[in-house]
Amino acid sequence: MVNLTRTGKLFSTHPNSEPDAPEWYATVGSDFQVEFSASNAQPIGMLHPQGTPIYDPFPLAADILSIQGERPDAHDKMRDAASSSDNVSGNESGVNAALIQAPIPTLANYLVNGFWQYNNTIAHHWGATTITYNINALTTAERFLAQSALNAWHEVTNLTFVQTTGAANITYTHNGTMTAYETDQYTGSGIIVSATINISADWITTDGGSYDGKTGIDSYGYQTYIHETGHALGLGHQGAYNGSASYATNALFANDTWQYSIMSYFSQPNFSGGSYRYVVTPQMADIYAVGSIYGAATTRTGDTVYGFNNTAGAIFDFSAYTRAPALTLYDSGGFDTLDCSGYSAAQTIDLRASTFSSVGGLANNIGIAIGTTIERAIGGSGNDTLIANDFGCTLVGGSGNDSLIGGNGNDILEGGIGRDVMTGGGGADVFRFAPLTSSPALLQHDLITDFTAGYDRIDLAGIDAQSGTAGIDAFTFMGASAFGGMAGQLGYFFDIARGVTVLQGDVNGDRIADFAIDIAGSISLTVSDLLGVAYITTVLEANGSTSLTQMAGQYYATSGGTGPALNIAGVSVVAGQTNNWTPIAVEAISGGYEVAWKLAGADQYIVWAADANGTLTSFKTSGVVSGFDYQFETLEASFNQDLNGDGTIGPITAVIESDGATSLTQIANNYFATSGGSGPALNIAGVNVIAGTNGWTPIAAEAISGGYEVAWKLTGADQYIVWAANSTGTLTSFKTDGVVSGAAYQLQALETSFHQDLNGDGSIGPITTVIESDGATSLTQIGNQYFGTTGGCGPALNIAGASVIAGTNNWTPIGAEAISGGYEVAWKLTGADQYIVWAADANGTLTSFKTSGVVSGFDYQLESLEASFHQDLNGDGTIGAVATVIESYGATSLAQIANNYFTSGGSSPALNIAGVNVIAGTNGWTPIAAEAISGGYEVAWKLTGADQYIVWSADTHGTLVSFKTNGVVSGSDPQLKSLETSFHQDLNGDAGIGMAQTPIGRIGNDSFVFKAGLQAEIDSTLNEHNVNHFVESEVLGGLAPLGTSANNILQSAITAGAENDVLDLHGFVSHQPVYGDDALFL
Repeated sequence: MVNLTRTGKLFSTHPNSEPDAPEWYATVGSDFQVEFSASNAQPIGMLHPQGTPIYDPFPLAADILSIQGERPDAHDKMRDAASSSDNVSGNESGVNAALIQAPIPTLANYLVNGFWQYNNTIAHHWGATTITYNINALTTAERFLAQSALNAWHEVTNLTFVQTTGAANITYTHNGTMTAYETDQYTGSGIIVSATINISADWITTDGGSYDGKTGIDSYGYQTYIHETGHALGLGHQGAYNGSASYATNALFANDTWQYSIMSYFSQPNFSGGSYRYVVTPQMADIYAVGSIYGAATTRTGDTVYGFNNTAGAIFDFSAYTRAPALTLYDSGGFDTLDCSGYSAAQTIDLRASTFSSVGGLANNIGIAIGTTIERAIGGSGNDTLIANDFGCTLVGGSGNDSLIGGNGNDILEGGIGRDVMTGGGGADVFRFAPLTSSPALLQHDLITDFTAGYDRIDLAGIDAQSGTAGIDAFTFMGASAFGGMAGQLGYFFDIARGVTVLQGDVNGDRIADFAIDIAGSISLTVSDLLGVAYITTVLEANGSTSLTQMAGQYYATSGGTGPALNIAGVSVVAGQTNNWTPIAVEAISGGYEVAWKLAGADQYIVWAADANGTLTSFKTSGVVSGFDYQFETLEASFNQDLNGDGTIGPITAVIESDGATSLTQIANNYFATSGGSGPALNIAGVNVIAGTNGWTPIAAEAISGGYEVAWKLTGADQYIVWAANSTGTLTSFKTDGVVSGAAYQLQALETSFHQDLNGDGSIGPITTVIESDGATSLTQIGNQYFGTTGGCGPALNIAGASVIAGTNNWTPIGAEAISGGYEVAWKLTGADQYIVWAADANGTLTSFKTSGVVSGFDYQLESLEASFHQDLNGDGTIGAVATVIESYGATSLAQIANNYFTSGGSSPALNIAGVNVIAGTNGWTPIAAEAISGGYEVAWKLTGADQYIVWSADTHGTLVSFKTNGVVSGSDPQLKSLETSFHQDLNGDAGIGMAQTPIGRIGNDSFVFKAGLQAEIDSTLNEHNVNHFVESEVLGGLAPLGTSANNILQSAITAGAENDVLDLHGFVSHQPVYGDDALFL
């Protein structure tokens, strides 16, 4: 006889067992060991009911075998070859208490790396994110499973699978009998080259037993396809096993089950009481693992519903399963819902990522992947527990006595029918109630456990406060007062015995509560804590027959004390939730109401047309308009109100001009051409021009044959355009070549027909202006064109035949002279120090430039051309280039001529870099000294406003060849100081030349400060200080204009102070520094 025991209980043998060959069923997913007490017992193998071996044969030499029931209704058949008296006993090993529950990243790392280390190989994966596959060998049903499995992996990782009928990265086959495996080839660096997945045909067609949905997605076959495809992507098993394993013997982690990984060998009951169920998606550890290899997928970014009322795809439609499925949700964005409303068993729905929900009568069957946020949960008809994440959730309990637990976000908790307990958690939470959801019966009230007044809200907007009237009415808040016998009253009291605040409402006026809500603790409630509760009625305006009122946060159009709430598509407009729009007026009109709205703090308005229910149907303005819009101001009369606050009801008319037979007027924000008191609005394609549009304003209008001509000006700019309009004021064409300046010949010629000086130049018609006539040729502007005239006539200045228009790009000609073959013309950019000189032919056409492009006013080329123009072009007071001596202390002078620098007064070359003359002011550097040296020049430069210097070594052409300092140096640098001697100059301004710090005089107004009592000694000692060189003459010369004689100069210059005597040389300007042994510093 052969027996199998498990936890001390005898398993029933299969009905067809023979005494020497008993058979028994193994529970699916059950992990146990079979221990042979007699070595001559011969195991045949684990069989399906049809007798097909799963493992055949068992190893004959083993005394202990680990067996897992991998298939539904699988059973073992053992044969005792010796005699029927030998026993074979089996004992379940149980869950090893030493196993730990591993976090998801740990499980994922084992799938990616640990399993391969266990197998003494390297982790491997595909080197690209696009993978081809071939399923030609499969049946139609098998192809569906294979492609569904590929899509399941595609949804959770950054991989794209492309089907091909030729060579592919992954090839699916269905060979052999009751076999499923994957093989692959990969490089030494772990890059997969190819993979083959073989799942035999009978693996799919064999009935998997009562746990197997048997067809399509809901089958063990589909789980196998996902599992083997996971191998092809580089994932191993969840533990150190392959082929066969026992949870008790081989599991490394307590949570090594299908609940966490489809790559596990072990079913859910082995850990945390999970329900046995084949899974239809990659699980949490699988998703984390493939994401770590290939990156995360972007899947379902919109608002998605999973479960009942599903929008996520067939796999996530709970109504399609005979039993609740087992799967993990992966979602990339939107406002998402887990809807379990179709189940009646008690459920736990947990919206926190990396947790499991128990829905549909199963335990821990729905997971939410790490990084996935589901925002709403909907319970069923049982007593459910709903748990929010920390990102703001909506929990809807449904019927049943539910427990709703908020997170740290701003949650909405709606218990539904039944006695519900709601805990908001952190955040500003809303507790929402509907009719009949909170019984008034004692001990049947819904309970809010953690309400914070002034922060959380109780939403009663869904409850009709007055059962005897149509529609949903808001409650009137009574505070702690008792009911007064009017329907719609809401109040509260503190129940000391139970320690709760009871909020209750009377909807029929019988002074008895029709619903009640318990709030833990003693809470003082105000209207601001409640939604759907009436506020004091406020009249916003009552200028006409209809009043605009605000009550309970809503706006009403009331006539005779009643009227509808203003609404959009049936949803009432709520004060403070309209993006700062506020109604300012309402009046009854035929069929309903007109309502004017204003945007707070802005000159923006809009007017509704609403039906008799206060529902927006259309707009009476062209969308949002300004306060002086013609449509809007015209409506003021029907509102009996000055809506825009301009002090007038109705549009204001302003006459713009009436110089001819036609007047141009502005009425509100439209323009009209009126003759005899009437005329059309100016418009484009039937759309009236709005005042101020793009800054354009009409300045004149006159009736002409067939319609009107209208002159427009761009406000603040010298830009004009003239319309030709038909008799309805509609633009048909332009009488100018588009936008022109006020000086345009076309515009000025039209002034006569307008009887008006359009451009404000003081004349009606074109004006001729002489720009300059300094030489033999005059430069004139006629209208907006330029002419070079000799003897009274000459061509218009032009480029490629197109006349230059005055003001084009702000360039203006300032000089023109006839030269051989044509003209030279100097131009200046208005408001800028920029010039350019043309060479033009006899037709005034530009042929070349006489300057190197655009130059400054002190450019050497420009100043040199002034002589031929007989004109000071740059306005520096001189015709020709101006030379300025920078310094002449040594044998070589440094001068600036125009904007170039020269040595030796211009007879020597300009300072340059690689042949390009240095332009004055370039990068803030200025030469301060130059001296001729062997082979060229040395030139000292200083950065304006900074203690930075550099010294050039230049050749005889003035071209920089090297530096005599180590790049840029400070004024105290020894290199710079040592060079001062060869420059004969104090370069750094430290009052010394060279390293010896020779005292020198300073140019300017100086004071000589002496010790007290020195005044009497000055005359006798002055000669000892060598002042009787040129310094003395400079002193005498400087002070003589002050009226002091030479004999008395020192007496007059020296004044006695309280502590010091001062030699005051104010007004004295020395023209040369002092050298030698002078002891006085100027």
